[in-house]
Amino acid sequence: MKNWKREMWSGIRYVYHDRFLRGLAILSVTITLMYSIILATQIFFVRDVLQLDAFAFGILISIATIGSIVGSQAVAYMRKRWSTKQLIISSILCMGIIYGVVGLTTNAYMVGGLYFCAAFFIIVYNVTRSSILQRSVPNEMLGRVGSVFRFLSFGISAIGTLLGGLLVRVSETTFDRVFSLQLPYLLLSLIYILSALIFAMKMQNHSESQQRHINA
Repeated sequence: MKNWKREMWSGIRYVYHDRFLRGLAILSVTITLMYSIILATQIFFVRDVLQLDAFAFGILISIATIGSIVGSQAVAYMRKRWSTKQLIISSILCMGIIYGVVGLTTNAYMVGGLYFCAAFFIIVYNVTRSSILQRSVPNEMLGRVGSVFRFLSFGISAIGTLLGGLLVRVSETTFDRVFSLQLPYLLLSLIYILSALIFAMKMQNHSESQQRHINA
């Protein structure tokens, strides 16, 4: 039987020592953390900001699910027209803009449409990130590296839900409840847009260094 601890640490070391994968891991942790923050308070946002009942909340989630299904079908076509770099950066930017608008509105119909679009780009992001991993990691290390990314995502999700509730609780000491429940969406928007811009620069530097290595 293989030593699972040794394999786990070999995956962690591989990600840590690879500059590009390390940056992708940081991006993934950031995306998951911020998304977990809004999920932690989503039911209160729907109830207190949008003034919807449990049935309407279910409809919103169903709309988002449909967006995910459409995204899963469209991503193959999108990958033929755009590069993985363009897809992952644009999907993060779109999610940032969409959730930013969610944080600025109290219109339930608009939020339903925005949830649909956000779910669409969440699937595009996840599929594209998986594609990047498959192309950047040798086959013998792919399972271990993938496990590292899943471990980081699951771990940061728990922290994100805790921070989401804490953020709203602290915000309510200064602002009203409506703005406090909108705040996680606005913060996510800011972080996603900044992350997309930073990752775009990192990808550019990574491509340039690869090209210099080829030409050397």
